[in-house]
Amino acid sequence: MRVLFTLCVVVILLCGVLPGAAGQPQPLPPVVIAGGVAAFPTWSPDGRWIAYLLRSDQLTSSRPPPEGICLWPVDGEKPKVLIGFEPLSELRVDSGWNEVSPLAWAPDSQAMLLRVRNYRQKQRLLLNVGIDGKAMQVTTPDDVPSAAAWSPDGKRIAFINGEPQGELVVIDHDGANRRLLVAEPCEGAPAWLPDGKAMIVSVRQKDGGNTDLWRVALDGTVHNLTNTVNKPECQPAVSPDGTMLSYAGDIYCVAPFMIATDVYLMGLSTLLPVKLFGFAGLPRWRPDGKALAILASRKVSEQPFENRYRTDDLIVNLHGDILKTVACAEFHALGGFGHISFAPDSTRFAYLRNGTIWLDRLE
Repeated sequence: MRVLFTLCVVVILLCGVLPGAAGQPQPLPPVVIAGGVAAFPTWSPDGRWIAYLLRSDQLTSSRPPPEGICLWPVDGEKPKVLIGFEPLSELRVDSGWNEVSPLAWAPDSQAMLLRVRNYRQKQRLLLNVGIDGKAMQVTTPDDVPSAAAWSPDGKRIAFINGEPQGELVVIDHDGANRRLLVAEPCEGAPAWLPDGKAMIVSVRQKDGGNTDLWRVALDGTVHNLTNTVNKPECQPAVSPDGTMLSYAGDIYCVAPFMIATDVYLMGLSTLLPVKLFGFAGLPRWRPDGKALAILASRKVSEQPFENRYRTDDLIVNLHGDILKTVACAEFHALGGFGHISFAPDSTRFAYLRNGTIWLDRLE
């Protein structure tokens, strides 16, 4: 009996220190498939799935490998390819730099929005892809969708028609009942308010050099929330309860071909902005509304004529205190970004590092 007790204690101690112990990041099952790399892990609203893109690595092969959407069941089953695009196919995954992910889950977790390019016909398409693998095109051949977002009830889709800027259009989930809401050039994904009656969007002003954040109602009523001079605002993100707005502002150049922003918080009732974090962008709310994920950069080299920056995903509270640092990588001049996606209960998050998706817990 004493030997058995001793063995149990040893097992417990080993479980606390071996890789894979509680509190240590847990990688998903291998996601490097057929020469592709994983990208953009996105947690479903019901918490059952993590969807990610299988992106082709065109730097290592003259014949691009398959790519498409993969689903990983959080309960531990094997990942499955939901929809794939074969080598040399006309359709390829399309993603932009001014948004968090080209994947957007419907609120009921039964479908996703995905942007693709048809290289042969030189078109960009917006697809409504169900978790059964069936895809439906919701835009017209003449559209150029550059960013899109579901309404909170899942009945409508708002998208920017143009690249990198375009008009704001709203359609039903199947592409019907098309309406133009804003004709001025908008950029980045619109952020719906929780009641589904309006959204926040970044709109470029007539002088062409500044972007403001507008509140746009479904009836076409608009209200300029920032109305600043020479202080562009972009990347809006509305808090889960609809009372606060986070966004990126103060765009400035820090190195050749590299720009930076600061992250702000603003109450939607007071419209008084407060800087949350400097040299950061792409704010994403944690579902409980008590913290955000942001992308922050810092210079790591002081050598003459060299601009090296380290880019990390951070989780910060509403005072700007860092709760968690997820190291991504070092980038030269042009930079890059990782991606954090929170579980609906705010206890875990998924993130990307070097083409592999990892899971971690929030303390």
